[in-house]
Amino acid sequence: MNAQLFAAADALTRAAERERWASATAARHEYDWYSSQFRGVRMSNQLEIVEAQALKLTAEERAQLADRLITSLFEDHEIENAWAAEVERRIEEIERGRAKLIPAAASIARARAAIK
Repeated sequence: MNAQLFAAADALTRAAERERWASATAARHEYDWYSSQFRGVRMSNQLEIVEAQALKLTAEERAQLADRLITSLFEDHEIENAWAAEVERRIEEIERGRAKLIPAAASIARARAAIK
């Protein structure tokens, strides 16, 4: 049961991450428009220092930082709270045995078959 619970939680986490990246992509398009308005404007010294430090991070760390920064520009607490409530609801369904759990491998195979 723990393996199934872990797989379900992992699937929910991945779905939330996909949603966050989709939101980040939309935010990126909006950011591109805003940043185009300021091309040629010199960065502050503090911003240059932060940028230099950020560029020393690994690619994964930079991606996480970028996601957090972009998300901070367009935070929607209502959506975050709704996702948290949905995760809790799904976990409760799993724990009470009301949810049919599908092994991750089977779910991935089914998704791949659907997109072919």
